[in-house]
Amino acid sequence: MQVGSTRWWASGSIALLLAGCVTTPIRHDYELAPGQAFSQNRSRALLIPINETEEVPAGLEVGEDNVFEQLKSYLESKGLSIETTNSWDYRSAANNAAESVHNEMLSAESSSISGEIEYSSIVPRLLANLDSDADLLILSNMVIRIGESKGGRTTHWDGVKRRLAVPVRMRMTGTESVASIFVTIYHRDGTAVFRGYGGLDLLFAPNIDEEKFELIPDRLQNTEHIREGICVAFYPYFGKDERCR
Repeated sequence: MQVGSTRWWASGSIALLLAGCVTTPIRHDYELAPGQAFSQNRSRALLIPINETEEVPAGLEVGEDNVFEQLKSYLESKGLSIETTNSWDYRSAANNAAESVHNEMLSAESSSISGEIEYSSIVPRLLANLDSDADLLILSNMVIRIGESKGGRTTHWDGVKRRLAVPVRMRMTGTESVASIFVTIYHRDGTAVFRGYGGLDLLFAPNIDEEKFELIPDRLQNTEHIREGICVAFYPYFGKDERCR
């Protein structure tokens, strides 16, 4: 039994988008359940390995280790006691939890049901299967989003802006595929209390001589940019006075 998707907003694939402009204003997408901001009463968290609940888009896998390291460090800096697990143990525990939930649903309804199971329904069993007493479970996935340039030398998306490597005289207008992180926080009873996006970094750089964009070889290695994007993704879970830059 496979665990269903937890993502609320769709993302695309790595491809440079040069035509057209984004019509919606640049914003940081998030959802925080009323009264469920961070509390010291829930300070123990199980951080699931990155990209375990969504297939990582091609080209982003090079940044997995750096992003996960910075994610763990950021959460610890906010007062959380972080517990981790490896991918093999997580997948085994998650699939066993999903199978148990599926069997219970079949028994209760005594009829055929959809194979899709909400992630929230497996959280309590998942924590039990991993022998975890964490108060929170945190998921993270690297995703592709769309950044926008409006006649300048910067691209904006998901609460961040990044400067393009172009001459001072050059102005860029249009959209391109960029990297973000999407995070979800669950209470141990399975209640989803927070979801948010934060922009990580650019994926493409302009080749002025050849008049084209190329994939950045050392993408997703800028620790300052990664740290800022992670901070944005969790805003305002840790408080509205949070400053990410």
